[in-house]
Amino acid sequence: TDEEKADEDDSRSVSANVDLTGNWTLIVDDAFTSEYDEYLRKLGQPLLVRTVALTVIGSTKEETVQSDKGQRLFIRGTNVRGSWERTLEASEQMVDEDDIAAAAKEGQEVHAV
Repeated sequence: TDEEKADEDDSRSVSANVDLTGNWTLIVDDAFTSEYDEYLRKLGQPLLVRTVALTVIGSTKEETVQSDKGQRLFIRGTNVRGSWERTLEASEQMVDEDDIAAAAKEGQEVHAV
């Protein structure tokens, strides 16, 4: 129906403008623990280091601040081992939704980056 189509359009426009600023807690379930242990093992970390890391990861909290219209994301992680900061920058320029629609109308393929 037209109403369902309008709801879909609204959700897409909202999701394009998500602000990730906030305080976050990692979700540490059995699947995450297993994958994280495997990741550390492939990095060559010994069993003792992996065991400590798996114990500590559940206490990790992260604060994020999104800026520059979503182009930059500052992250501060904190747990019992200390804190660390990093800033992620988008590798591509933001694209206007009207430009995407115009490209699609012209038959060009449009891919998420």
